[in-house]
Amino acid sequence: MIRAPEFWYKDNLSSKIQSILFFPFSIMWIIISLLKNILTKKYKSKLKVICIGNLTIGGTGKTPFALYIYKLLKKLGYKPVFLTRGYRGLLKGPIEVKVTHNFKDVGDEALLLNKVGPTIVSKNRSLGAKLIEKHEDNFNVIIMDDGLQNYQLEQDIKFLLIDKNLKFGNEYCIPAGPLREPINQG
Repeated sequence: MIRAPEFWYKDNLSSKIQSILFFPFSIMWIIISLLKNILTKKYKSKLKVICIGNLTIGGTGKTPFALYIYKLLKKLGYKPVFLTRGYRGLLKGPIEVKVTHNFKDVGDEALLLNKVGPTIVSKNRSLGAKLIEKHEDNFNVIIMDDGLQNYQLEQDIKFLLIDKNLKFGNEYCIPAGPLREPINQG
């Protein structure tokens, strides 16, 4: 596992100098992110889409929160389904996760989600949503795990999770800081 650079979260002269040295690359990251957002054609699903994401690199509890939302929606009488990119999995999808899949196929998060509810893996989230819309189980809510920086699928509700200890670090974008996108972009 790759560890986050310490200078992202320290407030001293050395950390500030390191962040400044990486800042030109952060500008390139921001421009690419903005272009992806502007140029990507967004699909509006017939179903409601709940997105769970964060602004920083690393874990903030997105998958456990997605599981919580799923269980809550089930109790309220909805028919939710998970949609994930299948991080570190080889299958691009869209494909429904089966018990015969392993982490090399669909990634470990998809396997965890699938233990609780139906899960679709799709690198292209709009194609995943279209597969869900045609599914025989007639789902009515898509829970998109880690989808905040995905611009392919319009989102009706967004949950932004923040690590209460680390917050946004030095508030710079990758590689000068831990942010996937500027705080004011989302």
